[in-house]
Amino acid sequence: MQHRPCQLDGFILHTDKPDIILCNDSAATNQIGSWSESTLTWNNKPSYTTKVESVAYSAGPKKYNSWDITNLMRAWRAGTKTNYGVMIKLAEESGSTVSVLYDGSTDNSDYFSIVYMNATGLESYYSYHSQSVGRAGTGHVNDFTGGLTFTHDDGGITNGVMPISVSHVYNTNDKDVDVGYGFGWRINYAQTIRRFKVPKPGDASATNWYCEYTDGDGTRHYFRQDPPSQNGPTFYYVNEENKDITLTVSYYRAAYLTDKDGNVLHFSMQYNNPATQEIYGRLACMSDANGNKIHISYASPLPDVPYQGTNPLTLSSFQDKANGYLRITSVQEQLSGQSVGQLMHFSYSSNRLSSITPRTVSGTDFGLKQAYYYDGSGDLNEIRYADDLGSGTTASTYSYTSHRLEQAKNKVDNYNINYQYDGQNRVVKVTEKANATAGQYLDFTYGYNKTKVTDIQGRNTIYLFNHSQAALRHARSHRGL
Repeated sequence: MQHRPCQLDGFILHTDKPDIILCNDSAATNQIGSWSESTLTWNNKPSYTTKVESVAYSAGPKKYNSWDITNLMRAWRAGTKTNYGVMIKLAEESGSTVSVLYDGSTDNSDYFSIVYMNATGLESYYSYHSQSVGRAGTGHVNDFTGGLTFTHDDGGITNGVMPISVSHVYNTNDKDVDVGYGFGWRINYAQTIRRFKVPKPGDASATNWYCEYTDGDGTRHYFRQDPPSQNGPTFYYVNEENKDITLTVSYYRAAYLTDKDGNVLHFSMQYNNPATQEIYGRLACMSDANGNKIHISYASPLPDVPYQGTNPLTLSSFQDKANGYLRITSVQEQLSGQSVGQLMHFSYSSNRLSSITPRTVSGTDFGLKQAYYYDGSGDLNEIRYADDLGSGTTASTYSYTSHRLEQAKNKVDNYNINYQYDGQNRVVKVTEKANATAGQYLDFTYGYNKTKVTDIQGRNTIYLFNHSQAALRHARSHRGL
């Protein structure tokens, strides 16, 4: 079995199982020699490792057997092993036992299943090492993937019922995307939905429909249309991680994401490309079970592209800051039984956010303004506050290489946190400094389903994970573990 794995930043290879009908106990091993399907024979079969990756015990005649080769696939993707495919061999090859494998021309064809989990952003079921840089924000290094999520509080409006809280969120996995806030950054209210189709294995004419929801900190969550065959005008989707969340798409113009407590995220949608039938949407309103709401407005309306229209939206045009589809202009409260009230107002310069200011419904600014500045590469490099908007002596500053955040500094005391990365975009070292004087640091060493974290005194903590990246346990030693 040969396979060429794809490269997806921010995703975790969760499980990989080639499912084949085989009537005897068998094992999967990693091949270490090249081969060609057209010329392969028993006599020229490639060599293979003696290490068994996975064992399957016979499920019986015409029943599928599965081999979990997640670790092997991760090694292929990381480049630590060469992908020559997988060899399936019987546990006992002596004797006169007969085994049958079916090819793709039968109803019992074998298949290869790959499941990815998105680890961009922050989720309660993942573990992180966090670093506070005062008003400059907080960094969070994912213990499993090494991805960095950095958050900065921009202010808000407290109303005692459904408060508004605006924040900037940076993700290394989004470092090459600029929707109007600098490369890698987003505003937590700029949440999106994308509907797309995936061809069914073995039947190019049939499809499975999915929706991808990107939340406020950048995590992608996936919903599968259920039941698969629906004729509308309302389509229902189930979340593959959390069954307490449901998604309803109504005639391609609106979507509603509802949790078990009756809180709803309302998305405006755009009916789109007849070739791909992808549909894009953005968060327009948040409501709770008591009727309180938060409204989100944007710089540009979604284009009204008919089904057979020209120039339909693509992912790149949807995210393009010049189009303004994800550039928020206001986040406004509406308490139950009342008209709209206070808001956070967003201003822009050259299609990038320049300031956020609390404002009354009549248009009077009343709160603490923050201003945002960018370098020549389009990276957010400075945030100034109401106590010194002019000179920026109390500002927060940010430094990058190729849009990867490498330093966040609080200029009030010149305290700064510095990040170093490996070739796979993973944080491998975090160092605190006062000006240029180094203080504490943490080193990260990544292995298969484990990460070792070493501090300045040489003390190690090893974190162990399952295939879904959930931390199972950790072990500490004073030195040298």
